[in-house]
This record gives sequence, structure tokens and C-alpha cells, in this order.
Amino acid sequence: MFSCSVRIHLKALARFSGLFWILSDRCGVSEEVKNEGINWTATGTAQIALAIIATTASLYLLRSIFIPSMLAIFLAYVLGPLVKLVSHRIPGTPIALPRPLSVTIVVLLFIALLGVLGILMSYEIVAFLSEIPMYEPQIADTVSHARAVIAEWQIQLEGLIDPIRPQDGAVEDFTPDTEEQIRVLLDEGNTAWWSSVTGYVFGGITSVLEFTGQFLLCIFVLFFVLLEGPVLKTKMINIMGTTLRKRRLMLEIMQNVNEDVQRYLFNRFVTNLALAGVAWLVYSAFGLKYALLLGALAGIFNFVPYVGPIAGTVFPIVATYMQYGDWWMVLWVMLAYGAMTGIEGNFVTPIVLGRHLKLNSLAVLLACVFWGWLWGPIGLFLAVPIMAVFKAMSEHIASIRPAGELLRG
Repeated sequence: MFSCSVRIHLKALARFSGLFWILSDRCGVSEEVKNEGINWTATGTAQIALAIIATTASLYLLRSIFIPSMLAIFLAYVLGPLVKLVSHRIPGTPIALPRPLSVTIVVLLFIALLGVLGILMSYEIVAFLSEIPMYEPQIADTVSHARAVIAEWQIQLEGLIDPIRPQDGAVEDFTPDTEEQIRVLLDEGNTAWWSSVTGYVFGGITSVLEFTGQFLLCIFVLFFVLLEGPVLKTKMINIMGTTLRKRRLMLEIMQNVNEDVQRYLFNRFVTNLALAGVAWLVYSAFGLKYALLLGALAGIFNFVPYVGPIAGTVFPIVATYMQYGDWWMVLWVMLAYGAMTGIEGNFVTPIVLGRHLKLNSLAVLLACVFWGWLWGPIGLFLAVPIMAVFKAMSEHIASIRPAGELLRG
């Protein structure tokens, strides 16, 4: 029943993709229409606006299908070269593994790798949670000190506002001493503070479970995408190409787009994996107890441009302060993290990807905002790959080439 449901989802996705390619072929791929202008009539503009609204609504309402499907497609681009490598003939023998067996081996190895990393990270998470009671006095002192400072700032601010505040005579002039006000503010805020912390914790757990469930579904979809990818490609070419010339043109476009997207996604995956490894070594050199967990988080958060590296600083800061209680050590760890992400973002990634696949910074930021609003945290991770796919398509489809120029970095 589950595999049948996955096949239905794949067929729906294939039909959607086929329709998109048909429209692309009719709107801009053919040589006859490359030089035609766009007639921006009121009716045409309204139709485009309605199409955008309908597409956005469909992506939101069917997100339980589109999210794992998108993840599966992007993972297929990353794992596709491995499937080809395994499918090649065994050296010195005429034996070549069939594609179903090759796909099974690659997917199982991928699951095994995730399992090993998950087990190693779970050990560190359990160890971290078990040591939290040891750091409770330190955490309580830090929180109390921070709240006391904030309360004192609030009182000083009220003192500045009081001389200009309207006096109607109805309010009793009562000003207790500063220490009493701080104590009252701390007592009143304890319950609300712990309630908010509990809400954030349960909200985070729910988000993690939802992400994990969709990722597990993605694994099953990934298997069928890798298995039936060549068949779907052939069918799409046959459907969209009514003549031999159009079929050759469509085959060339699909090959170029696949190469660009595969290069982008594979290199991003490798660079972030390398960043996670380097972060693990650096954190180990600082003597942090949870270096493996912190390194993995650094690699994961780096998939989200701009916001991810900034949010990723929270974990090493907290871990370093809890372990050492020294702000100078925290500063050194922050500088090391900033150096790693800065070198990766400004030197390694531009060299690896090249100018051809570089994306516009403003467009990337807006894409993260849109897809994060539409699909939540997972949308932040999918925003840049989706943009990379669209940009690669715009390089070879005339009708969307102007939009691709806007995305060029």
C-alpha cells in the first residue's frame, strides 16, 4: 500500500514536470519563437497573476507531497553519480550490476551512513542532556544576572521617562528602591520565562519529528526516482518532441540542465560535508565535549544561506560557555567559526561552483523568505536548490532567460 502511494505521487509529479516541459517547449525552446516579444495585455497579466496564485496555493496545500518529492529529486542528483559508478562493469569481468541492484546498494549505503551519523550524534545529545543538571547552577546564575541587568535598565529608562510623563494626579507617587524593584521583576518573570522555554522546547521537538517523518518518506521516493529516472526521461522526450529535431533539442536541454543542477547540488553537498568535518576538528582542538554534534550542526545550518551560519553560532557559544564559563574562550570559538564559514562562502564555494552557477545574493535571500514562509524550516533548505534548478533551466529556455539573468550573481 505504501509503495503504491509513492508510485501515485511519482506519477503525479512526472505529469506535472511533463506539463511544465511542454509549456517550456511551446513558449521558448523552439527556434521559431525565440525572437518573439511578450504582449503584456491586461488579460495576459491577469492570467499570469492567477497562475502564480494558483501555483503558490497548490504548493502549500500539497506540501506533504511536494516536500519529500523535492528532497528525493535533489538527493537523486547527489547520489546519481554513485549509481552510475556501481552500475559500471566490474573490472576484469563481463559482469555489470543491473540498475535495480545498484540503486538498492546506493540507497542502503546512504541509509547506513545516516544511521551511523545518527547514532554518533544521539550519543552526544544524550550525554549533553545528562550533563545539563551539572550546569544548572551556572545557567541559573547567568540567567538571573542577565534578567537583573535588564530589569535595572528598565528602571533607569522609566526614570528618564518619568519627568516627561503626563501627571493627572490619579496615580500615587510611589518609588521603592532599586533592589526591591529588581526582586519584584525577577519573581514575576520566573513563571512566564519557564513557560516560554517549555513552549519553545516542545515546538522544536515537534518540528524535528515532522522533518524526520518527511525525510523518511523521502527515502522511499528517492529509491523510485533513482530506479525509474532514465525511463521517465525517455518518456518525457517522446511526449514533448513531436519531431526528431525537437527530440534532439529537448534531449540536449535536459542533459545540460541535469549537468548544471547535478554539479551545483553535488558540490554544495561536498563542501558542507567538508565544513562539518573541519568544524569537528576545530572544536576538538578547543577541547569541546560535543565536537561531533557541533560540527554536524555547522554543516547542516550552512545549507541555509546567510541566516544559517548566523543561527549556527548559537550552539558553539552555548556549549563553550557551559563547559568553560569563560567569555574569552567563547570569543575564540566564535572567531574560529566565523573564519570557517567565511572561507567557505567567499573562497571555496565560488571556486568550486564557478561564475556560471553563482546566484544573486538578494534573490537568494528573497527565495529563503518565500520558501521558508511557504514550507517552514524545510523550505529554507530547499530554497537555494530550487533556485539553482530554475537558473539552470533559464540558461537553455528562451522564454525564462530574462528571469535567469536576474538570478545570476
